[in-house]
Amino acid sequence: MLRGFEVADMVGIEIFLVSHWMSDLAWFSFVSASIHRGKKLITDKVYRTILGLCGTFLVGIGVLFLVDAIPYLLGAAGVR
Repeated sequence: MLRGFEVADMVGIEIFLVSHWMSDLAWFSFVSASIHRGKKLITDKVYRTILGLCGTFLVGIGVLFLVDAIPYLLGAAGVR
């Protein structure tokens, strides 16, 4: 009986992963198509400005994530 639960767990995980990947593909396809069509409505300068702002935002979030993780990393290494 326990073996049946182990198989069901693996099948459930596989179904979850495949459905998650498919939803990601659908979402990113929608976003990509929207950006492609939206680019035709704005000038190249505005498009590049938007991309620059988004890139800056992502780098800022990454830096905040790393700064927030430093105490945990140092604590895990035993350094205080």
